[in-house]
Amino acid sequence: MYMQSLPTRFDPMLYVRRAYEGEGRLSLKTMARLQNRLLDQEGEITYQVAFGVDAQSIKFVRGQVTGICHLQCQRCLESVDYNLYQEFQLGLVRSEQEADQLPQQYEPLILDEDCETISMTDLVEEEILLALPIVHVHEEGQCSVKVPVAAQAPVVDQEQQQKPRVNPFAVLKELKDLKQK
Repeated sequence: MYMQSLPTRFDPMLYVRRAYEGEGRLSLKTMARLQNRLLDQEGEITYQVAFGVDAQSIKFVRGQVTGICHLQCQRCLESVDYNLYQEFQLGLVRSEQEADQLPQQYEPLILDEDCETISMTDLVEEEILLALPIVHVHEEGQCSVKVPVAAQAPVVDQEQQQKPRVNPFAVLKELKDLKQK
């Protein structure tokens, strides 16, 4: 099936009625809210979307966003490529009350009564923000900074696990017991 590219702004209800399917590319440079999360603004994001109405008469937009984002490793501060893949399924609603009634598989996309169009860039940017990790580091062994052994999870052998733990407050309990006698 041939998919068309969406315009920058569009009427989602019109696309729902037409059961529209489309795809497109957006430059990371056009996404202002992403700028402080990325190391640079190079690259493009590819998206695919499908509009429709499900069996419960819920108007929806489903899709996916893919691309490569350049993030800064929080360990070595060098560039690390993040392979972005985010699927989304949004229920189109007009109020918070309608959003509360959506089935769990849908995230709400609340459409203002006054506004008849939405921005594809804003929609894709929001999904990217949700997909990005809060703190990103290189994979194990790829970072130029080595993690100190003390920062790694301690290795506990079988003998240590079987030894009874000494309660540091046992001495206080003994003193309390002696005082009560």
